[in-house]
Amino acid sequence: ADGTATVPLLAPVTASERRRSIKSLHLSKFADKFADGSEILDPMLRAWGVDTLVIVGAWSEDCILSTITDAVDRYGYDVVLVEDAVATG
Repeated sequence: ADGTATVPLLAPVTASERRRSIKSLHLSKFADKFADGSEILDPMLRAWGVDTLVIVGAWSEDCILSTITDAVDRYGYDVVLVEDAVATG
């Protein structure tokens, strides 16, 4: 499963789009860094001109909350939380 079956309109088309995935080890996805200590997610989003994040996922009381808090308070993004597309364990 490549993650495209549920929303074909939004599915990645090019190899570059399919590489836009970060496997995270932290509660906030903004906490992940390259080996040299530089941030991964924020510079990537800014380079693409992103100013609004649409959040979906699991573990809403930890990962989603931490990511949204960083996105809004630390980095100034607008956030849309898709209530029907979040869950907790």
